[in-house]
Amino acid sequence: MVKYLVLIPLLFITSSAWAAAGEADYARWSKAAKKIELSQPYLLCEQAEKVVTNQDVTLFREIFIETPATDDQVKAYLAEVHHKYFKKKYLGINNYRIEKGRELAFENARNSLNYTVSSSSEKFGHNLELWVKYKFDTFDARNNNAHIAGGLCKLAYLQDKWQVISLL
Repeated sequence: MVKYLVLIPLLFITSSAWAAAGEADYARWSKAAKKIELSQPYLLCEQAEKVVTNQDVTLFREIFIETPATDDQVKAYLAEVHHKYFKKKYLGINNYRIEKGRELAFENARNSLNYTVSSSSEKFGHNLELWVKYKFDTFDARNNNAHIAGGLCKLAYLQDKWQVISLL
């Protein structure tokens, strides 16, 4: 448990932002995303999936926002995330794909009414955040039923580049 103390506060846990968001908010965030060149964020999200699948500490360090966690702490974290996607909740990640056109961008993230975004901005220091939706084919670990799962790859624009703040 102690080995995660440095890493956990820096790794962003996905939570629902839709509870308090109205259609006008969603439209604004979607419109803001259309102004962004998305090729680099797409590539980073695809690499984030590879980080989880392969438990790749080196690639994690390349794409993830800077963290003071040691390689051993990152390795332990990646093992935990890998376990979730390959044994505990799902039985693998197959046919990972970006849902192009469904991105959300949060300009002025520090002052966002979306608590998830403003908290992330406060933690990492960015003012532009991008959420890229993805899907993948898998099996439910509880009943072995095939289904499509999905989530959000979250990125921050910081120091003139996109950096991942939430892997999957």
